Amino acid sequence: MERDLTGCVFTWLTVLRENGKNKKNEKEWLCQCKCGRYKIATTNSLKRGKIKSCGCYNEKRYEDLSGKYGKLTVIECVGKNKNNYKIYKCKCDCGNEIVVVGTRLKNGHTKSCGCNRKNQLKTHGYASKDSRLYNIYNAMIHRCYHQNCPSYKYYGKRGIKICDEWKNDIKAFFDFAYNNGYDDSKTIDRIDSDGDYCPKNCRFVSKKMNRLRALFKRWKGYDPTDYDVFIFYGYKEL
Repeated sequence: MERDLTGCVFTWLTVLRENGKNKKNEKEWLCQCKCGRYKIATTNSLKRGKIKSCGCYNEKRYEDLSGKYGKLTVIECVGKNKNNYKIYKCKCDCGNEIVVVGTRLKNGHTKSCGCNRKNQLKTHGYASKDSRLYNIYNAMIHRCYHQNCPSYKYYGKRGIKICDEWKNDIKAFFDFAYNNGYDDSKTIDRIDSDGDYCPKNCRFVSKKMNRLRALFKRWKGYDPTDYDVFIFYGYKEL
């Protein structure tokens, strides 16, 4: 009887469950890569090391960025992002750990986990109106409370509100964003699309994931998990 590989780790892949057999009658396994993406692999490809990751693993091409960049100390390279840029796990002087694109470390674009910006908010008492995150907050306010907003019918008219904590204090929203993975590649997403904007129901995801979740809800009639989206869209990168 063939061994159950569930839970086994092969280089950067952790086996989640069996996934049936392919056209050659070879058993396949659903795996999750160290970088967070999913990959389908056969028993032999895993055991013989033919497949080490979702495709992001390539030791020889990983640049050694060991050292300190601003308040960030590089711990290790953890693969590549969806745009094929190398990404690194870093520890900030404040104690938080974040994942940063290597080029952003080298060019000085990212110098902390976001605590620098949070300290600036504490100093100034409000968010810069030129910032992308301020625009996200402002758009959220408009679609929930301004009837002349084109999106109001999908939000405010359906009874969707913003929690008092965020509505009355933009800094509380900014603190939540920077403490929950916000960067300029992400947008706000409500886990329950019928629920309000509040810390328990919100997170920050890629624009692509946000769009695909909305399409899934429209087609299937319920909010999907990330795994549902992954399966439904045919194992595409998200």
